[in-house]
Amino acid sequence: MYKICHVTSAHKSTDVRIFEKECTSLAKNPDYKVYLVAQGESYTRNNVRIIGAGEIPSSRKERMFEFSKKVVKKALKVDADVYHFHDPELLQYVGAFVKRGKKVIFDSHEDVADSILDKTYMPYAVRVCARTVYTAIERLVLKKCSYLICCTPHVVANLKKFNPNVAMVTNYPIVDEEAEKQYEGCEKNVRTLFFAGGLQEQWSHKTIINAIADLDGITYELYGNPDDGYLETITCLEGWKKVNYHGAAPFAEVQQAMRRAGIGMALIKPSHNTGGYIGTLSNTKLFETMNAGLPVICSDFKLWKKIVEGNNVGICIRHDDEQALKDAIMKLVNDSELYKQMCENGKRLAREKYNWASQEKKLFAVYKKVLGE
Repeated sequence: MYKICHVTSAHKSTDVRIFEKECTSLAKNPDYKVYLVAQGESYTRNNVRIIGAGEIPSSRKERMFEFSKKVVKKALKVDADVYHFHDPELLQYVGAFVKRGKKVIFDSHEDVADSILDKTYMPYAVRVCARTVYTAIERLVLKKCSYLICCTPHVVANLKKFNPNVAMVTNYPIVDEEAEKQYEGCEKNVRTLFFAGGLQEQWSHKTIINAIADLDGITYELYGNPDDGYLETITCLEGWKKVNYHGAAPFAEVQQAMRRAGIGMALIKPSHNTGGYIGTLSNTKLFETMNAGLPVICSDFKLWKKIVEGNNVGICIRHDDEQALKDAIMKLVNDSELYKQMCENGKRLAREKYNWASQEKKLFAVYKKVLGE
């Protein structure tokens, strides 16, 4: 019996990638006893023992140093064979675990170094300096890890500079065909656009709302919590009268609404974290939309175009091009055969390829190598 301990100082114990996917998958192996140290209370679910570290501080500095130390102390008490870290602030403790003879896996959910350049709460010069310091830490620490895991190709290339043992375990959604039966028969409204997630400027909500302002019969179903002040900047737009804003809602409600909608939206601005116009696979919106049987209108990133246009499951446009968005919407609305084909293609590919089961196998392979099985 091997003890495996996932550790996070920044994510909730219910985080989809950490708990629902990785921990729950590993706990299926009868030879693994799986733990997760995270904020909140202690409990057991899906054969995973969650060890709560209490309330997370509101201060980013306190979280990165004081709370991370608290989380690490609880993790050490588990005395696991393998520790799986999920946050960059935990890299400062890798050496201490390795000295104790522990195997360490670092899971880079995003391109951490480049994402620092996107932190607009810091002056740009500070961001550049912070990125340089973090990259130096990566160079020293990541080579001590037994394995590195990431979600997207350009991050694989970056991490291999520090450690040859890198696996891409992409954040594809969990496809449960039995659970999907409850949504059978949902009648889609092709004139309804859908988005669930962060209500942030990066997701181009202004572009979408402006584009539908003069499109007859087109509405926008919007779910999620807004960034501070952002809601006020979009409610004053002319097209807001066509938006049905629901705020945060239960998972089942969101899933039902998605399957009744017509077109999924994934128009994100290019950033350092997306590799510019290369794109990232760490975000699940494309694949969740495909799984729901909806065509997607998304940013024209190189990676996304290959998946979306290459498989005929949607339309790629520049994230801020209102006219291109109008044209894409009306193309799907007016061409029922194309719309039906994209719906069917997306659902089929989610079941055949773009699903967590395909990535679960990669995760198992990493653990076998780390444990020498």
